[in-house]
Amino acid sequence: KIGTEAKGEKGKREESTLKMGKQPVRLYSKGVVQGYKRGIHNQYPGQVRIAVDGLHERKDVGFYVGKRVAYIYKASAERKSIRGKSTKIRVIWGKIIGAHGNSGVV
Repeated sequence: KIGTEAKGEKGKREESTLKMGKQPVRLYSKGVVQGYKRGIHNQYPGQVRIAVDGLHERKDVGFYVGKRVAYIYKASAERKSIRGKSTKIRVIWGKIIGAHGNSGVV
């Protein structure tokens, strides 16, 4: 036990090791692309509406503003990645800039 004193010995603590879980901690949230920012006539493909899992109110979005977003997809043709390895997986990076409406869409 950490932080408990051994019986009969003052000032000495028992040392124990903490075991890490077998599963790594997930440091990302999944989301669904809902569509482009648009008006009645115009569509703006530079900005996308995303529904992030766990966001249900506008006040919850503040934590995510400024965070990076990755749209990961698999293409049909292979291409060299940054490290020179060929892969079909591609990534489009973006940034969360604000809330859309009151239901937690960013």
